[in-house]
Amino acid sequence: TWIILRDVKYSETQGHTGAVIALAAASPKSSLGGKPPGGNVVTTTVEQPLLYSASLDGTIRAWDPFDMSCLSVLREDRSEIACLHHSPLCDFLLTGHDDGTIRLWNVDSGSTITLSGHTNTVCCLGVTTRGVESALLLSSGFDGHVGIWDVTKRQHAMPRLELLFSAHSEEVFALQVSHHSSSFVTAGNDKKIRVWSLKSFELLANLEGHAEAVTCLALDGNFLLSGAEDGMVRMWDLHSFMALGVLRVHEAPVEDILVVPASGWLVTCSTDNTVRVWDYGAGQELKAWRHPEQFRCVALKRSTGHVVAGTDEHHIVSFPLSDVVAEQRARVAAEKAAQDAAEAAERETAEREAVEAAAAEGAPAGAPAAHGAGAAPA
Repeated sequence: TWIILRDVKYSETQGHTGAVIALAAASPKSSLGGKPPGGNVVTTTVEQPLLYSASLDGTIRAWDPFDMSCLSVLREDRSEIACLHHSPLCDFLLTGHDDGTIRLWNVDSGSTITLSGHTNTVCCLGVTTRGVESALLLSSGFDGHVGIWDVTKRQHAMPRLELLFSAHSEEVFALQVSHHSSSFVTAGNDKKIRVWSLKSFELLANLEGHAEAVTCLALDGNFLLSGAEDGMVRMWDLHSFMALGVLRVHEAPVEDILVVPASGWLVTCSTDNTVRVWDYGAGQELKAWRHPEQFRCVALKRSTGHVVAGTDEHHIVSFPLSDVVAEQRARVAAEKAAQDAAEAAERETAEREAVEAAAAEGAPAGAPAAHGAGAAPA
């Protein structure tokens, strides 16, 4: 039996056997090691960016972004993976776990360094620099605390916890580092967004306005975007700490968001089975991709121009941003054509009215109307 699907605007990748809870795009590496589906350790030369995915099946997979073939598999047997983070500022792949630990993965060997300090699930991570050579890891999660870790690679020195402080009274669900404003942002179940100094780790601002728990954060230069369980995204200025606007993006909780650097478009995903693209400044939805499965996370494959989303049913779904670009170009062209046509009609009307006005001005006062060509006088 053949099943033919026409006009399908997405492709699916299989491999995980549990919900895909996090995706991370990574810069090229000279080699990537790990255990492929067959089980033996291999080393593969990779000359393009990679896509990493983390799943509740206890695995982290590395994918070729062009054909979405699985390059390697790293396995976590001790605890459930709650988040995944990759940063070009750090030599490790980072995961947070439900037992309060953080793992720093060497993707070449599959070995890990475990960091302990949190007392509950670690579900958000970020990396920044201190000076020229030091790398700092920021962590947070269900214990409401923020951990500051020195993860600089040094000979004979292990990563260490420098500071652990209470940031929220309830669970923290999201953390973002803003290099533009030398700050980092946390948000969570208490509906509050808090901005902290990267230098002193002091509180700079409380941003309030969400009516439900804040689930995700994204940065666009000086602007902060925050998604919540009520389907709303709010926009903030991190310089003035002013609220800029609010947008309803879903009818269900916003699970994850990102900003496309080239266009400034906002991409959102939700358990309402959609991934949506927005011009958030104009408050306009540009695209809605629908799928039978609920979404948990999104990432951007810049090398291929695709948005990828992880689902509860263990798939990674790829959507082409080129569709949105083409549709927007067609819309702009249609609007320009309509504007040109309207302007041409206005010019034609103005010219006709000018001719009629000139003709009326040239007629003698009280002159009788013409009775038609060749009419004889009375």
